[in-house]
Amino acid sequence: MKTYTYKGYTFYATDTTTDKPGTAEPVPVYEVEGLKGACSRPFLTTIAECKEFIDECTQGPLPPATPEQQADIDKAWDETLDDMKKE
Repeated sequence: MKTYTYKGYTFYATDTTTDKPGTAEPVPVYEVEGLKGACSRPFLTTIAECKEFIDECTQGPLPPATPEQQADIDKAWDETLDDMKKE
């Protein structure tokens, strides 16, 4: 397995795959050690996406959500919980 290091974080393609729009075959999902497992969303499917994810995680805390953003977050979470209850 080939590993990559960026800003001190190691990442690599796992055996897990996902379908990605615009590709004919499933693509590998990357794991970033210490930041994101392969099975958690968002799925990282390229080296560039891994580097962008690491950049976002290392820039410091995000500003607080606006009331409108928080309402959208709450709504999405409620829909997710409702979907999980149906399964």
